[in-house]
This record gives sequence, C-alpha cells and structure tokens, in this order.
Amino acid sequence: MTSSTALQVAIIGGGIAGLAAARVLREAHDVTIYERNDPEAGESGAAIGLGPNGSKMAARLGITKESLKAVVSNGFRSYDRNGNLIKESRIDCVKGFGSEWWMVHRQDLKDALLRAATSPDLGLSGRPAKIIYNSRVVRIDPQDRALIFEDGSEIKADLIIGADGIHSKVRQAVAGPCYAESTPANLSLYRFTISRSRISDVLGEIPDVLRYENGVFLSSFIAADGSNRNVVVYPCRDMEVMNFACAVPDSMLRQQTEESWTKDGDVHEMLESFKDFPSWLLQLMKTLPDVKLYQLRDADPLSTFTKDSTVLIGDAAHPMVPYQGQGANQALEDAEAFRILVHPDFTKEDLPGKLKQWNQARCSRASQVQLNSRVAAAKVSPEIIMQRMKFNWTYDGIATSPAGLGSINDLPSSDFSR
Repeated sequence: MTSSTALQVAIIGGGIAGLAAARVLREAHDVTIYERNDPEAGESGAAIGLGPNGSKMAARLGITKESLKAVVSNGFRSYDRNGNLIKESRIDCVKGFGSEWWMVHRQDLKDALLRAATSPDLGLSGRPAKIIYNSRVVRIDPQDRALIFEDGSEIKADLIIGADGIHSKVRQAVAGPCYAESTPANLSLYRFTISRSRISDVLGEIPDVLRYENGVFLSSFIAADGSNRNVVVYPCRDMEVMNFACAVPDSMLRQQTEESWTKDGDVHEMLESFKDFPSWLLQLMKTLPDVKLYQLRDADPLSTFTKDSTVLIGDAAHPMVPYQGQGANQALEDAEAFRILVHPDFTKEDLPGKLKQWNQARCSRASQVQLNSRVAAAKVSPEIIMQRMKFNWTYDGIATSPAGLGSINDLPSSDFSR
C-alpha cells in the first residue's frame, strides 16, 4: 500500500480497544491515538478473561500467552457461600473452540498492546502508531471528519475511531441524540487482587479451593439466598496473583457507587456484605488497605457502530455487563475486523464499502453478545447460559466469518463436561 492510499486514522482512546485497533491499522495506515490521561495512568488492579474467541484474536495481533503471563483455565467451579463444591465443569476449549481460555491482568494486556501498536522493532510493515497523551476530545463532526479538542483546536482525519469507553464523546455523534444512555444494573463489584505469597502469609497456607492441583478453574462462591451476592476468584500473572470480584446488590450499599474502575470502596462495608462467606475470604479482606467499587451498568444495543467515516469500538460501541466476561474479547474482535482495511489492494475509495462490511459483521455479533451477557444475569437455567457462552466463544474473525454470526443453536456440544 502506498502513501497515497494510506489513511490518516485518528483513534480516540488508548485503552484495550484503541490500542488493539492501532496495532492492526498501523500495518498500512498513519495512525494517531489521542489519550485523555497521562502516560503514568495505569489500569486498576483487576484481571479479565480472554475466552477462546479473545485469545484467538490476541494471537492474530501477535500477542502471546507468555507476554501476558496468562493462566489457562480448565473450566468453572461453583461453590456455595460456605465453600462447599456444588459443581465442576471442565472445558476443552482447544477441542471445542480452537483456542485456549486465558486469564490475564488488564495492565499486562494493555502493555502488550501498547508495544504492539507503537514499537518500531516488530518487523511489521508500515509505521508505528503515535500516541498523544493528555489530549481530550470534546466533540466529533462525522460529516466533516473533524475532531474538536478541549483547548479549542481541531484536526481532520480520513477515519475516526471512537474507543473512548462507556462515557464516550463519540457515541452520540454516531448514534444520534436519542440513543439510550447506560443504566445501573442494580449490582456493584468490589475488585481487588492479592499475591499468592501474601495469601499464604496471611492464612498460613493456600486454601484448598485455590490450590488448583487438578487444573485451574474460575471459581464462583454463590450466596443463593436471593441477594445476588457472589464472589468470583481466579489466578493471573503466571499463577502469582489471585483476582477477586465480589458482587453485591446496590440496595445493600450505604455508599454511592459510580461506573468507574477507580472508585474507592469501603473495606468494612464489604466485610459486612460477605460476612457469611468462607472465613479465609474474610481474613484476606481484612488485610486490604483499600478496595475498588464499580457499579455495573447495562445499555441496549445500538443500531449502528458507524456514521460516515466515524466508527465506534469497544465499550463506546457495546458496553455490557460482565457476566460472560466478553468486554475485552469484543474489543479485540472489533480491532481484528479492521484487517479488511489493510489489504494490499485497498484504496481510499474503498473505505465506505469496507466500513459497511465491518459494521454489518461487528454490530450484529457484538449486539448479540451484549444480550447474551444480559441473559446470564437473569434467573435462567445454566443450560441457557452455557448455550450463550458457546455462541460467544464460537468466532474465527472477520475473514472466515464475514457475517460475524453463526446460528445460536448450531454450536459445539461436546466441549463442556458436566
């Protein structure tokens, strides 16, 4: 692709979605990322799961399991609030879905994507993406292809990508003034991480449920008393760190919650909310100097992710509740789909048609995953939840699944063992 056919791409937001998109598009286009925060602003102490669809997309971007210090999950375990095992579901993700299920720290994923997007030493064609920090976009004009910044300055680009999260400034410009804002899902999450060495020091030993001698599992401790309280635990960073996500209904909280990963929670209130859970968990909670509290929010799917030459990706396009762990996975799928813009024969005149193709694939699929995540929060059977999870995990990328969808009833059935 020549300089005359290279697009000037402006990406608003330097999180997982924006960096992943930059990694793909840098191969053929001139990419600049505009990030509102400073370079020292890190991700909050939380881990995420990359299901088979997400790990597959990460590998396509050159992100390895080793670079992420990823832990491979072998399935799910459910416990009651006393710590008694209710059910174990082993999953052969490679056999059923063609890739592993990785559990990673958000910061490790972001760091790997930043290197992939901006490093000059990767042997990729094209030029590394540039990133400009402390750059706040306040408005987008899709028709004029213009970005207006907080200081009043303005630039133009051939392609504008809104990767600016749940509080997106780009969303209204694409979806129009009548789009539905996200609303509280009536649950909030306390989130924290603790090293396994610290757990051993505090408790004197690693609890049996966290030993993983017969495989690594995502473990859920469920109150089952109508309160929707639960605690999800899994390892990351080469098994050196344990991630905890503790869900509590907003009605039980005294403090006001926000849709921010960095909002401080109250450790004492968290302890009160989970006082009937395993004693080892409460002992760990008591040692925390602080904890983060995040209000879960939900939003109805948008009818489109594109307008003119402006595109929404990640949480800006499809914010979803985390019950099926698909937020980061869908961001990586969005980014991988931009491969249709780096074909050697691509020209600027192809952009409208290619964006239409991208939108048809991504809007339909990501919207279904949004709804699948909402279904997982409802009181439905485990079989329905598993069926939706299989749909989420059954994806091979834009080239092999141009429609972005399969039949939700036409999915592998031999990958889960009960």
